[in-house]
Amino acid sequence: MTVARTLQPLIVVLLASGCTPLPPPAPPPVEPAPRAPAISAEQRRAAEDIARQLTSQTGDVAAVYAALRRAYSGQGERFSETLTLAQQPPLKPLSYYQDDIERVTINRLLRPGEGLAYWRNWSKVLTGGSWDPAKQFRDPEEMRQVGNYAIFGILAHELGHYLTSHNFSMPAARMIDELWADQLAVAMMDHLAAANPG
Repeated sequence: MTVARTLQPLIVVLLASGCTPLPPPAPPPVEPAPRAPAISAEQRRAAEDIARQLTSQTGDVAAVYAALRRAYSGQGERFSETLTLAQQPPLKPLSYYQDDIERVTINRLLRPGEGLAYWRNWSKVLTGGSWDPAKQFRDPEEMRQVGNYAIFGILAHELGHYLTSHNFSMPAARMIDELWADQLAVAMMDHLAAANPG
């Protein structure tokens, strides 16, 4: 239920009693957008490589991983040569980073015809099956591509765990660790989107 639908009975009662609702608050002043960091030619190539893999019928998560590492490296991040990638079937709901063995485990990219099963699996995990992905996408190809972008976002998040565990010496509470990994992933995805606006 939306906030507007929740407040509707209250507004009706106020109007019926002769009260008038308060005017909406003035919008906050507009601040100039922060300046985005410069995008190098290598980062532009990494963004193009990632987009190509995510939309390809035969996309490879290992190629996305390599391009994402190049993109993070272009921002000054460093990776150990011992960091590895392990692929798992796309219906496994858990991807993760293991610090003790420096390994990221991630779903492989979706192949044609796998999008609906992927999203139905997430519906089962997150909503007990009450969300119907078939109603949310135009066609199976859109399901597959959006699923691949979701896998890419999760991979960026798991690499964020690697970077935070190697760059911060303080042990972090689990929620803060998740927040840092999310912030690194979102910042990198935003940077790559700016590098490949098409």
